Amino acid sequence: WLDNEPESNGESSEPSSPVGSSPSRRWRKGHDRIAIFDATNSTAKRRRWILEECTSPEKRAGKTTGVVFVESICDDEALLGENYKFKVKNSPDFEGMDLESAIADLKQRVRKYEEQYETLTDQSQSYIKIFNLSTRLMVNHIYGRMAKTIVPALMAWNIGTRPIFLSRSGRVPDMIKTDENDSENSMLDLSSHTKKKLLNKGDGLGGSGLQYRDALCEFFGQEGKTFMKERLEKASSPSLRTGTSQTGLGTLENDDLPFPARILTSVMPRAIETALWDSLPVPIETISNLNPLDKGDFAGMELDEVQKQDPRFYSRLESDPYNTRFPGGESYCDLISRLETVVIDIEQQVAPVLVVSHVSCLQALIAYFRNSPVEQCMSIEVPMHTVIKFTPSRGGGWIESRHVLVEEPENAGAAVINVGSVPGNLLSMANHQPNTPIWGDHKSKNESPPPSLPCL
Repeated sequence: WLDNEPESNGESSEPSSPVGSSPSRRWRKGHDRIAIFDATNSTAKRRRWILEECTSPEKRAGKTTGVVFVESICDDEALLGENYKFKVKNSPDFEGMDLESAIADLKQRVRKYEEQYETLTDQSQSYIKIFNLSTRLMVNHIYGRMAKTIVPALMAWNIGTRPIFLSRSGRVPDMIKTDENDSENSMLDLSSHTKKKLLNKGDGLGGSGLQYRDALCEFFGQEGKTFMKERLEKASSPSLRTGTSQTGLGTLENDDLPFPARILTSVMPRAIETALWDSLPVPIETISNLNPLDKGDFAGMELDEVQKQDPRFYSRLESDPYNTRFPGGESYCDLISRLETVVIDIEQQVAPVLVVSHVSCLQALIAYFRNSPVEQCMSIEVPMHTVIKFTPSRGGGWIESRHVLVEEPENAGAAVINVGSVPGNLLSMANHQPNTPIWGDHKSKNESPPPSLPCL
């Protein structure tokens, strides 16, 4: 650890180059758009060197590069105390030490670090300062996408251990032809009275869909109680009330529930009904951004119908399913853009989150939590009546598990996968389940889209 003596001072020699590794060399050649240099960068001199390495016309000729520094500052004594406990209980540096001695050792390291640390003050640089786990932020020269997406994301990320649950809506009756990726147009032939009845009285879901709704309620209730029990045993957990600070806490929205939770659904009646539970009345937040991919002129059609109606468009869709936009509708690239705010909303939660949506949206969210290329998310299969659970893994990443709540032929082979350590190609192989009917609820159980096309 850092010592301020000359012979061990980090400034006594040039720091090792961030562009020396293979990933960084690839970034310098322009194959990747973003690089994160995770290092101490504790002095103004070191930060100037980084700027020189990344922005020098000689070293980055023809490749305009922006540099943003991110600084996290914590001076809240209550937060520091909790963080110290979490650190010493989870770091191998303190194995075999009692808690009091480990914390004293850690505090000594922090003091050595503080002796030479120089905070960000250069107003000509772009930087984001985060105070006390997002209690307060300071930004300087931050514009465009950085302000729109990155700043909210930095505020949202936290070290909480809350689980995140993803689920398709329950199956609807075969007599009502609905496309799992259609908009509310799929019910335009029904009267407004019937729509209200479908939503409020449970007639929207079929028999197995209603069975899944009840099973999901029981499953989510048990998971929430387990989360609360495990939370009490952990050294540090963010507040379940407003924000993550230890001060200025608000009140929970519903103290009558056995545990705090957040449920997000699309505005589709079948998705809302899947999360309407009498025995566990968690408030539902409907978000139009969770609506399925808008297929525009091809709304309600299957792949074979699209191919028959417009062979030229079908050919383009087959060759580039990510960027091809449906006439009058969306592409998967468009879908990813509108899901950004949903991801930030999910990430900022410190209590269990359930998302009830549709195949296209869930494919994108699964790719995010797996840290797999979102451009390839169209091939991710999302079985019916199955909950996909993501739990933060120690050291980063997420542990993925699938829980079949209502047996369906396509649901065989639920797996538990640590997505923080398993390569993406192995994930695809481990989760490949042939003949999964994920284009629409009304497809026959043995149909599946061609392997080269998105599982819309």
